[in-house]
Amino acid sequence: MVQLISKISCLLIIICIVPQNTLAVCERPDVLTGAEDYCWGKTVEILDRLQYSTKSVLNFAKKKLGIGVEEQYTPQKCDYYQCIFEALHMLNGNGYPNYGQIVYWIDNNVVYTHAKEIYDRLSACNNALSDSIKNNIYFSGNLNTTLEESTELQGKCEVLQEFMKCISETSCKRFSYP
Repeated sequence: MVQLISKISCLLIIICIVPQNTLAVCERPDVLTGAEDYCWGKTVEILDRLQYSTKSVLNFAKKKLGIGVEEQYTPQKCDYYQCIFEALHMLNGNGYPNYGQIVYWIDNNVVYTHAKEIYDRLSACNNALSDSIKNNIYFSGNLNTTLEESTELQGKCEVLQEFMKCISETSCKRFSYP
């Protein structure tokens, strides 16, 4: 009987601990969430923050009542994403994403099992950005779209917003867009 209780206790511990550890692997680093919090307060206007918070509370209540929730995430203005890249020291001297600095950040802040996917995505986004600059075409964070030649150049801020959108498309959401 004691052995049965011991086995059940071990099984319960495993059931409780393993899923938590699996989820913890995909947690977002504190340095990233800290940069987002800093940039949220610095760049997002008070009315936008109130609207976002109100929508979050309403969606929470709707979930509890079993009612469908509204899409609450809308992209912030590009200066919010630019602030995040600056706070994490991921820009080169020209104000564009620096591949080497982003790789360095990933090396130090992402668990290896998820890093491979992020490296692959970063490489694809970086290549698309390089091609768009070289060919003078609009850079889109959605790599599946066909890009047309641009008559109007994107500003650096808009490029950074699209780059954040691009690198955020992974199964483990390290970077967040919107």
